[in-house]
Amino acid sequence: MKKCVELYTELDYPYMLMPDHVPNMSGENSKMVGFAYTYGYIKGLIESNRFGT
Repeated sequence: MKKCVELYTELDYPYMLMPDHVPNMSGENSKMVGFAYTYGYIKGLIESNRFGT
């Protein structure tokens, strides 16, 4: 995923990145928690790539 985000950044890809696979989580509302985790992970990759870390 990191390499994909690097390429999307290099190409100035302006659209949304949609996760294909979401981890299984336990507890209440587990599917939404899995999506939140995945979107946070993607956002973190974008931010780290943007700032060169």
